[in-house]
Amino acid sequence: LYGCIKDEERCVLEEEGKKISDTDRERRYQISEDFVLRQIGGEYAIIPIGEASSISNAVMSPNDSAVFLWKQFMEPNSEEKVAAKVLEEYEAAAEKVKDDVHRFIQESLRRQILKEVD
Repeated sequence: LYGCIKDEERCVLEEEGKKISDTDRERRYQISEDFVLRQIGGEYAIIPIGEASSISNAVMSPNDSAVFLWKQFMEPNSEEKVAAKVLEEYEAAAEKVKDDVHRFIQESLRRQILKEVD
């Protein structure tokens, strides 16, 4: 579970025993060039290309929120900045948005859809 704890003037989140510091939230990520987002017949699809297509040829159908997040990471962007953009676009609790953006990043990194950039 997520929760914010003040620890020596920095916010630390705990997720399944792993601490996530403000520094982690400032890391920058970008969509891998091995995936593309396409709109087909009014629906979006994430399609693996290049090396990703040799691992999996599964096409993913993202919801509107995932498409919004995808578009934020087409250029290098940080978790913190993307969460701020989501809050500008959608009415939602800030902590919920931060948690959702964090989960999107973690799942996308696991699937190699996102990559960390300098």
